[in-house]
Amino acid sequence: MRYSNSHYGNKGMIFTLDVAVGVIIFVLLLGLSSYYISTSQELRDVDFKIIRTGSDVLAYLHHTSVLQTMDIDDIENSRDSILPSPYDLKIKIECEDSSGSSSGSVETSEIIPDDRFVSSGKRVFARDNDNYCLARFFIWRK
Repeated sequence: MRYSNSHYGNKGMIFTLDVAVGVIIFVLLLGLSSYYISTSQELRDVDFKIIRTGSDVLAYLHHTSVLQTMDIDDIENSRDSILPSPYDLKIKIECEDSSGSSSGSVETSEIIPDDRFVSSGKRVFARDNDNYCLARFFIWRK
C-alpha cells in the first residue's frame, strides 16, 4: 500500500533536511565572521591610539625644542611629564650634518619588550642650520 501519490517519493524530505543543514551552517559562519571582524576592529583602534600618543609626545618634544638639545636627561624628564601612565616610550635620535656624516646620537634607557605590541614612528627635525636629525619612538603599554 502506497501512502504518497508523488512520483518522487521521499526525496522531498531529504531535500528539506539538506536545506536546513545548509542554513544552519550559513548562520554559524556568519556569526563567527561577525565576531572576528568586530574583535579585530577593536584591536586596530587601540593600536592607532598608541601610535597617536607616541607621535604626539614626540611632536611636543620637538615644538618645545627639547629634542634639539640632545640632552638625554631633559628629553626623559619632559617625556615622563607628559606621557600617559599606562604607556612606556623609548626615543632614539640620530643626527647627520649636511655632508651626511654622523653628528651625534642619543637614546633613552628603556628596554623594548618582546612580549607585547610595540608601535613605532619617526620625526625629522633640524637641530641647527647644518644638522638634521631623525627621532624614532617606540611605544607600548606597561
